[in-house]
Amino acid sequence: MKKLTCIIILTSTIYSCFVKKNRNNHNVKSSACNIVKDNKTTLNYDWLFQYKNKTTNSLIWDQRFHRIHKKVVPRESFSYMLGFESTFTHIFNETIGGPPDNIVFNEERNYFVISACRLHSCDEKGFMWFDYNTEKGIVGIVHYFNKKEEYIDYPLLTIASNNFKSKKEIPESAILELKKWLQEKNLKIAPKDWKFHK
Repeated sequence: MKKLTCIIILTSTIYSCFVKKNRNNHNVKSSACNIVKDNKTTLNYDWLFQYKNKTTNSLIWDQRFHRIHKKVVPRESFSYMLGFESTFTHIFNETIGGPPDNIVFNEERNYFVISACRLHSCDEKGFMWFDYNTEKGIVGIVHYFNKKEEYIDYPLLTIASNNFKSKKEIPESAILELKKWLQEKNLKIAPKDWKFHK
């Protein structure tokens, strides 16, 4: 009897995973799929698609986004990127909370991009790329302070992530989206001014 019960539960789990993928017509891994496949629970990101054709501001106030934020954005490290000492979390929140850009979805490659600029200081900007299959991402900050109170009259780019230890580990699609975003903002930042925040 116990064997039969286990088989029924497993079959219904696999079936619900299959139906979910086909109903939504995209490649998001549901938590049920992951439990069957690799015996670990991950988040279900189907809810993200309600933000198609919407702006970054509409997404970042969703409580569910905070889980993505926590996965990607370094929380403990400090920096002077905005001209004063602050956590990287605060710096990212400052630069992503102002005038927003539209959210970019790439369903074929299972990622999205959000970006915005700092309120009352739109030259300072924030960017996030997140792969909702691997649950890994990066953030980028355009800023003009290199060290404490050291203002520079050209933009710098700092990349950070809880998921990657160096720029070399970052997926090519993330770098391409970052370059595309900089180009759209007419920002020419020399490779020497791209820094990976550790």
